Order: sequence, then structure tokens, then C-alpha cells
Amino acid sequence: MRKSITKQKFYCLLGMIVFMLSAISDAQAQYDTTKWKFSNPRQFGFTILDVDFFDNNNVIAVGGDGGIARSTNAGVNWSYGPFTYINAEGLRTKATLNDIHY
Repeated sequence: MRKSITKQKFYCLLGMIVFMLSAISDAQAQYDTTKWKFSNPRQFGFTILDVDFFDNNNVIAVGGDGGIARSTNAGVNWSYGPFTYINAEGLRTKATLNDIHY
């Protein structure tokens, strides 16, 4: 009887070790992102930091380097460009837009 309990503990411990090793090896996996492409919307040229929807069709996105993007057909087509302003020194500057409410 004592031998079978020890054998059960051994197999239980062995199963836990195999499970832990498989979990660790899965966590180390790398994704190959070199062939990823923007599908829709296409890359704007700025980092999007916030998006807000007015309704199902009208959406606006803002981000770094003064980037503003707008869509009137649920994101199928976008118009975008930088928001610039003249600062106190008289230089044209691009603001980082962190938040938008439409």
C-alpha cells in the first residue's frame, strides 16, 4: 500500500513538472511581425493615442505629432493630416494629442 502512494505522488509530481515546462516554453514563443501589414486603416504616419465615435459611421482619431484622422464611413476611408500651430517663439509646432471627445 505504501509503495502505491509513493508511485502516485511521483506521477503527480512528474505531471506537474511536464505541465510547467510546457507552459514556460509556450511563454517564450516569438511572433514574426516582419510580414504584418496595415489592412484598414492604412498606416497614418503617426501613433494613434485615442479614438472616439460619434455614431456608427463618424469616427475621429488623434495621436502623436499632431496627427488627426477622420472617417465618415465607419473607417473604410480616412482623411488625415497634422494639426500645427504657431508657438510663442513664432515657430510652427505639432502638438501631441492624447485625448478626443467627438
